[in-house]
Amino acid sequence: DDLDFKALYDNIDTDIGIHGEVVLLTSHCTGMIEKSHQDRLRHLFAALGYIYQEVDGGMDKSLRKFLCGKSGINTYPQVFMRSGEGESTGYVFIGDFEKVFEMNELGRIHSVFKGCAMTESGQRAAAAKEKNKRDNKGPGKINGENDLNNGNSAYSMPSTFRFSLLDHL
Repeated sequence: DDLDFKALYDNIDTDIGIHGEVVLLTSHCTGMIEKSHQDRLRHLFAALGYIYQEVDGGMDKSLRKFLCGKSGINTYPQVFMRSGEGESTGYVFIGDFEKVFEMNELGRIHSVFKGCAMTESGQRAAAAKEKNKRDNKGPGKINGENDLNNGNSAYSMPSTFRFSLLDHL
């Protein structure tokens, strides 16, 4: 169930400076797992620097019905992108908790939310990430080469641990 990025961008209003806003549909009256997922998405958006609007589906039943109709699911949390103003406001369903976290793990979240409102620190971080991408360098890479196994990365592990772990497989 990969996102159709072209269809996603076709549904976003490109006439405004900020192409959209992240909308997090939550509920204060839901189970522990859902509450945990809601908190994790809040922390993710804060860490990435996205400004988001949280909508409590338990309090705004008409908006919940509308958004759940867009997504086709009735669970919390759900993430949407909103663009436009007034009667021309449009919502695009991005995904549920699992889908959004998968996009983040795969490094696709900035592509999906490109043009959404960000904090100043989020804008700087996204610009730095884009620069690293353009330079074909990033965490664990030197000159575009994967450098995870030679100890020159924050992600590398000591070789003694690597070999001892392999011996036990």
